[in-house]
Amino acid sequence: VAEREPTADFMLRHSLTSVAPQLSRTFATAAVPKSYLPQARLAGPGASMATSLFEVANFRGQVDKVAKDVKALKGMLNAKPDVVKCLSRSDLTITEKNKFIEIIRKSSKMSPLTNNFLSLVMEKKRASTLTKSLDAFERIIECEGGIVPCTVTYPMVVDKEQIEFTANRLRKILESKGWDTKNLKFAMRLEVDPKIMGGCKIFFGRAEVGTIGLHTLDISLRTRLESMVNDMKKVV
Repeated sequence: VAEREPTADFMLRHSLTSVAPQLSRTFATAAVPKSYLPQARLAGPGASMATSLFEVANFRGQVDKVAKDVKALKGMLNAKPDVVKCLSRSDLTITEKNKFIEIIRKSSKMSPLTNNFLSLVMEKKRASTLTKSLDAFERIIECEGGIVPCTVTYPMVVDKEQIEFTANRLRKILESKGWDTKNLKFAMRLEVDPKIMGGCKIFFGRAEVGTIGLHTLDISLRTRLESMVNDMKKVV
């Protein structure tokens, strides 16, 4: 099994697995196998905690269970916006913020791993970035599932059949360029802009390192006409 040297994040993962002493001992004496790393490498507030949670959940075969916990946690926090505001307030102490997380932890029926993650958030004084960690974890899950966000702009409202046609066309275009689209799932978001006149514009991809990146595919009538006009000007 391919391995890597322990890092600062390795110590975070070791703490996270304290609910399973035998697992902690395993991590304490060996490097972490690369096979449990997420394919997307996130950066920013909450990213390291989310990555660590995924790696341990993946190691223990509990990704689906933890993903359900994270979704439930986000639902609880969305239903209590005042709690989220309190976690972000700079005038509250770490101890005060931790009290809010402790209430959430005790009132929810989470798996031991997720509960321990919340305990670690308090221990590491990361309460203010909890919601960002949950968002980052869901982004990791989307990347692992091959979900690609797509914003498609049409000149008018279209039906489901047209949307499916666009998704299939996008897949074929990517395949013609040598992309492996077998495991990609396009999450389509629609916009309307009459100025493009016909066809469509597609903005798709993911910004996370290790994913397909961000791309724009412009097959609108307006862009084609503008291109033709520019070509004619060059000839003249």
